[in-house]
Amino acid sequence: MTPTQRQTQVLDAILFLADDRGFPPTIREVAARLKTLPSNVHQILSRLRAIGLVDWEDGKLRTLRVVK
Repeated sequence: MTPTQRQTQVLDAILFLADDRGFPPTIREVAARLKTLPSNVHQILSRLRAIGLVDWEDGKLRTLRVVK
């Protein structure tokens, strides 16, 4: 499944922030980069996780990663 434009923006933000800082971003950091609410990013991440494009360890910070 091909990600939507907004999903692609979230993926790009994750990759940029991880590369820039050297560690995975939080949902709030991704939201700040995209100038949106963390709840919006969380919804998008849930969809991306369902199709296998991102993953994270539940209950742990800074484990968000792009899979493909």
